[in-house]
Amino acid sequence: MIKRIKLLSSKEYQEYFELPTFNYEEQKKLFSVDLIKEKLDRLNTLQSKIFFILDVGYFLANSRFFNFSYAAVKQDIKFILDHHFQGKTIKKNEFKISKAARHSNQIFILKLFGFKSISKEQLLIIEKKAISLIPIYAKPIFIFRELYNFLINNRIVIPGYSTLGYY
Repeated sequence: MIKRIKLLSSKEYQEYFELPTFNYEEQKKLFSVDLIKEKLDRLNTLQSKIFFILDVGYFLANSRFFNFSYAAVKQDIKFILDHHFQGKTIKKNEFKISKAARHSNQIFILKLFGFKSISKEQLLIIEKKAISLIPIYAKPIFIFRELYNFLINNRIVIPGYSTLGYY
């Protein structure tokens, strides 16, 4: 069995893999509905619209999808409600969406931005690339960045850290 090396420090992990926190200007840019208006109009519930806008914004910021709780995204929900659904509110216990609806939204987002989910074949390529980079780079973060850039350049969704962060 190949021994795995830890590629990221805690701070680096947070930068790449934790739910991002946006300032007001970033919220305005990332939670804009200009590109997604047609899809948004087809969604039935306020909850599904908010989830969709959040998924688009977080995807634009990090090229990946996040699982998140109401508490974790409360400020972004407030921004979305204030800017796109004036006068509407959503309570913590109403903040739910089915797995099927979320998956459908994610497929739409991938197509919209020309990305694809990572395949088993691509994972093997990434593993070989990581192994070939070990003699070149002294610091694991440089290996990680090479792999990350490879995924971005090939418009592949960034997988979770357990998939990408150890080789």
